[in-house]
Amino acid sequence: MLTSGKNKGNVNENAHFLPFNKEFELSEKDLITDKNDVLGKGAYGVVLRGKYLEVEVAVKTTLPHADISYFKALLSELKVMAYVGNHKNIVRFFGAVTNQIRERIVYIVLELSTLGSLESNLKHYCRIYKNFTKDQMDNYKPHYSDASKIINTLDLISWSQQIAAGMRYLETKKVIHGDLATRNILLFNGNVAKITDFGLSRKLYDSSIYTKKNQTPLPWRWMALESLLWSVEFLQNLESGMRMYKPKYATPEIYQILLKCWDEEPDHRPSFGELEEFFGNALVAYQELIIP
Repeated sequence: MLTSGKNKGNVNENAHFLPFNKEFELSEKDLITDKNDVLGKGAYGVVLRGKYLEVEVAVKTTLPHADISYFKALLSELKVMAYVGNHKNIVRFFGAVTNQIRERIVYIVLELSTLGSLESNLKHYCRIYKNFTKDQMDNYKPHYSDASKIINTLDLISWSQQIAAGMRYLETKKVIHGDLATRNILLFNGNVAKITDFGLSRKLYDSSIYTKKNQTPLPWRWMALESLLWSVEFLQNLESGMRMYKPKYATPEIYQILLKCWDEEPDHRPSFGELEEFFGNALVAYQELIIP
């Protein structure tokens, strides 16, 4: 945990106390960006497609007219990302070009997803989703490839386990994501899911998945009770036990985990480590039905 005098807490709150790890300083000559190849853009920031040492990357920066507070947010984000380090379920941070920092120009270089966000994939392939029950597994053969994208039960469980693993890692680093959603999960070859945009500059971008889209409303259906500001009647209904209905393809066991995540008492909710273990066990159970 970071501590500095009276300032104690999570890394996000204390990012301005973090020194920038010079190991992540990149040379501007090694980075190529095309200002016309925009992956995402907001009122104060932009994400460009680029190349770093011949590797395709996503490049974050602020727009020239951005207020200094947004530039400081970007600096805080890059320091948090450098602090977090590498994890198989966290989008890779290559480093940053900071040689023009006095002119308020900084480029954050990130791993680029070739498959897009989990949100876009779920929406695009939802009509050909394959739901498995235990008696449907006998004739199933693993198939996941770029050429054959039929999302199925195994995929959903695998992604859930990977997301929980990434969040558990962030938890060990005292980093609060603050905006965990399917739009902030990127998919990669090999059915790998990685968490992105866990820094402090989310407000810079309309899209945190590096594609053009409009602002989206808060996912109130999945939020903790204490984070909701609604009518007294609605809150009373929640306090009385009202919860979201079981998703169509969720097993009873998975729905019970969802209900635990929505428990009124925060201490009664499962940790990310427990969620990782639960979905890991569920994945093994389904895989054993395929390969006895």
